[in-house]
Amino acid sequence: MLDDMLKESVLVDLGYVDGKALAQARKDADAVPTVPDLLCDVLALEAGLRSLM
Repeated sequence: MLDDMLKESVLVDLGYVDGKALAQARKDADAVPTVPDLLCDVLALEAGLRSLM
């Protein structure tokens, strides 16, 4: 889902999330054994907003 979010994101489009920072977080997440909580929260919020559309 994060890869899809990098292409088109409600949160990025509205200015709530920095697209460049999100892309960097995606790269960083590949290097660690667990995904940071904040990144999970952003993904959950994005999924919730998409479900309303």
